[in-house]
Amino acid sequence: MAVDRFRARMLRLRAAERLSRAERVPVEEVFGRREEAHARELARSLERSAELEDQRRDTIAQLQEAVGRRDFLRRSALFGAAAAVPGLSGWTPRANAATAPRIVVVGAGFAGLTAAYRIYKLKGWVPAVYEAQDRVGGRARTIRTGAGGQYTEAGPSGISSNEATIKSLVGELGLGPLVDTFLNYTSADDLYFFGGRKIAWSALAAGTTAFYNQCEADWVKIGKTIPSYAASNAWAKVKDSQSLSSYIDAATTDANARSYLKAIFAQEYGGTADLTSSLHAILEEGSFWGPEAGYDERYAVPGGNDTLATALAAQLPAGSVRLSQQLRAIRRNADKTYTLTFNGGKANADVVADRVVLGIPFSILRTVDCSRAGFSAAKLRAIQNEKMGSNAKLNIQFKSRPWSDAKQSGDSTSDLVTGATWQASYQSQSPAWLLALNNRNYGSAAAHGLASASVIAETNVAIDKLWPGSSQREISGQFYLDNWPADPWVKGSYAFYGPGGFTTIGGAEAGREGNVHFAGEHTAPYPSRGTMDGAVQSGERCAKEIVGY
Repeated sequence: MAVDRFRARMLRLRAAERLSRAERVPVEEVFGRREEAHARELARSLERSAELEDQRRDTIAQLQEAVGRRDFLRRSALFGAAAAVPGLSGWTPRANAATAPRIVVVGAGFAGLTAAYRIYKLKGWVPAVYEAQDRVGGRARTIRTGAGGQYTEAGPSGISSNEATIKSLVGELGLGPLVDTFLNYTSADDLYFFGGRKIAWSALAAGTTAFYNQCEADWVKIGKTIPSYAASNAWAKVKDSQSLSSYIDAATTDANARSYLKAIFAQEYGGTADLTSSLHAILEEGSFWGPEAGYDERYAVPGGNDTLATALAAQLPAGSVRLSQQLRAIRRNADKTYTLTFNGGKANADVVADRVVLGIPFSILRTVDCSRAGFSAAKLRAIQNEKMGSNAKLNIQFKSRPWSDAKQSGDSTSDLVTGATWQASYQSQSPAWLLALNNRNYGSAAAHGLASASVIAETNVAIDKLWPGSSQREISGQFYLDNWPADPWVKGSYAFYGPGGFTTIGGAEAGREGNVHFAGEHTAPYPSRGTMDGAVQSGERCAKEIVGY
């Protein structure tokens, strides 16, 4: 669950700050000048995405051809070439099912379903997908009960221009062109509120200069690379052991700058600054990401993001996806197969598999008995210690846009309970959704559903500080809380590293263990962590590992 438009805007702002310092001109001037450059870079990114999609389709076609050729050769050896030719001409994916390995996919989110879909499409093997929830989609969860037929996202929202893998998959499934959320988005001022008052961006930016300079210096010292448990220098280990909160406090003395930095990074990485490794910020501020890379969180799946999960599941044969099946244990057998124990609500059931894809977060996998799975010490350490974000989302529908009346965008960052906000509506101009993302502990509040009266009351106090009187424009009964840390099937928003995490477990998440493969956004390449594209990438990788290429 990425931080959507808020994250992208912050990346653009911080890129402008770096140029401002380098060129010694006001940040506002640089940011305005960069908008034109960003448009050019975005166009190039879209062209590159199209090229990558064409390459990916060519690769899939080659794989399919190779699969057919290998089946032909295998059958020729067994039955003779003459007998094999007629069989090859009538070959279909299901014809190969009798000799297929037994494949079990655990988790029907984007990662698990992508793996199952790709395996079935390439080989005709039908994986059995087991999902603990009573629905598919994982953290992709679309709210479709808004007034005026509007919908919004309880989980991940944006797809960036450079995220070719998920864009290609959406097109492959025929879900239609992605929705461009920028079309109905008003470009206006953002709002910053700290210490009980609104603060101009120029004043806030000035106080962050020392922090950004320190990040850039440390980026050089760690070797301009992503540290991991397998490879990191001494300085990377020092910075990894330092919390982001401590790092910020040491880098700048400006109180508002400290509050601002801790707020934005808590939303972006998932954990509060005191629980987050400082390397997260060092990597980002070292120009690892930015507008030039196409991280704009611009697009969405038509009809809601969880539509992609539904479409993937529909591509599999009936009965392939089994809901309300919770994994309890995994055991490696002497013959290199695996026994998985599921609880379907009444009794445990054992399932034997030749290949396994674990597409569930480590926050859940650590509750599974893996003691006899044969996993390496590095993998077990990662499973036990990877952190899960504490983000919660509030989706609030308004009759009109009070932020627009104030000539503002709806994007805000504050030390209030709203955390970060942005306008989440793009289907029409009115009514409008405002989304707030925070790290507030909502205690015993339900994981998903309408917010309680107390949550609404405290949130409205904050909203009225941002835009006075705006709570009076809310639509009754359209105030939703998605308290992801309370979700029993996820236990958080998305993965991040606590102090010491990069250099003790980083990079251990994705590697296969025997014939067990690992999928999910937490196993994606680091720049794609916390995104839908990262989840899809990981599913494609697992499918490739299993198919044998």
